[in-house]
Amino acid sequence: METIKMTTKEMVKGVAELTGKTQKEVREVLDGIEDVVMAQVGQATEDNSVEIRLFNGLYVTSEFVAPHTARNPRTGETFTAEGKNRVKAKIGAALKNAANQ
Repeated sequence: METIKMTTKEMVKGVAELTGKTQKEVREVLDGIEDVVMAQVGQATEDNSVEIRLFNGLYVTSEFVAPHTARNPRTGETFTAEGKNRVKAKIGAALKNAANQ
């Protein structure tokens, strides 16, 4: 099975052709989206989670995971894992439908 890959540069070029904007303008917008998403996912705390709805059918969520006991699968040793923000992505129906058309 062959994998079709698209780089950021190719995406910028494609969006620029589709919208009539320059590649520089498109790149600035994509960089801005990335900056906003990166800033927001770090905002999750014990009291609230963050959900970002990107495009049509792509959701990024960030939620705080409290400190808990974990186990090293290789050694079996248990330890206390630090609290941290967990980031997950969810694909919505619109994106799934587009892939199957």
